[in-house]
Amino acid sequence: MDVTFIISNPNPHYVHKAFADSVCDDRINCLLYKKRSILFPFLTLKAFFINFFKIKNSDSFLLVGGIGLHLAFLIKLVFWRKKIILLNADPFFYDLKNNFFIIKLFYRLYLKTLTGIICNSYLNQINAQNYFVKNKIKVVYPFLRDNILMNKKISISNSKNLVYVGRESNEKNIPILISFVEKYPEYTLFLIGNFLIKKNKNPSNVKYLGVLKANDLVKELKNMDYGFLISKYDSFGITPLEFILNGVFPIVSNNCGSKEIFNSKLPIITSTLSVLSIKKKIETIDEMDKNEILISLQKNVLELNLIEKNQVKKFKEVFLSLLH
Repeated sequence: MDVTFIISNPNPHYVHKAFADSVCDDRINCLLYKKRSILFPFLTLKAFFINFFKIKNSDSFLLVGGIGLHLAFLIKLVFWRKKIILLNADPFFYDLKNNFFIIKLFYRLYLKTLTGIICNSYLNQINAQNYFVKNKIKVVYPFLRDNILMNKKISISNSKNLVYVGRESNEKNIPILISFVEKYPEYTLFLIGNFLIKKNKNPSNVKYLGVLKANDLVKELKNMDYGFLISKYDSFGITPLEFILNGVFPIVSNNCGSKEIFNSKLPIITSTLSVLSIKKKIETIDEMDKNEILISLQKNVLELNLIEKNQVKKFKEVFLSLLH
């Protein structure tokens, strides 16, 4: 059986690449990421004709992200026997419910071309169930990188250093974090990732560390006290797990898939996103036994055994089960 990986992002996430490598024999570039939506039909047709013989000779396809559904629809239109699995690790279904009726209608049509969906969290699965057959939607969690798992620590920094790791986008609510350290200058915010925010307009206690390799990230996390993922919506969000294993307390919004892993009694999940709610969360945790909380959180994470070998094997099994 020949399986082809449809790539819509020129730099696929390391987890998605590992999953794809476990089942795919070839790949097709349909680079729609960060392109104007008005260009999608042209770029989709271009990708289809350039890769026509690859498409014709493939039995099945793995598609990452809803943005590539245009090509999936075209493939099924011409080769209706082909099978297509969507790896849903983005806010596609969450965003879809807020779209115009006509756009929802088109995507419902596109989604009918799929054989199955693999979500990276149960939160994503719940959203996907509004648009697809429930028993054809499975969940496989992502994995933690080995060098993150090997650096588990319990010590607390008490440094008043706050950290965000990830990409810059509107749904991540980074301006709230900047406003927080502006109001409370005793804290310092470290932003790790590729940021275009105008640095000269931000307070001096906002530091930019750029994109870091995993080993360098571990070194920086040793100096942090609180890590944030306060997105309006995040399908999973691996960084809170990385924070926990490096002795950093995560504060996570209620709309993040990784909250499923944590003990719901711990005061690290916030349903209100504001400067005041962040301050209250930090004060609440500061009054508790931090070592005890951290040990409990690390136990939650480690019991899942989210190593690459396990999760890649599980993904492959689920992928093949959806094809049959």
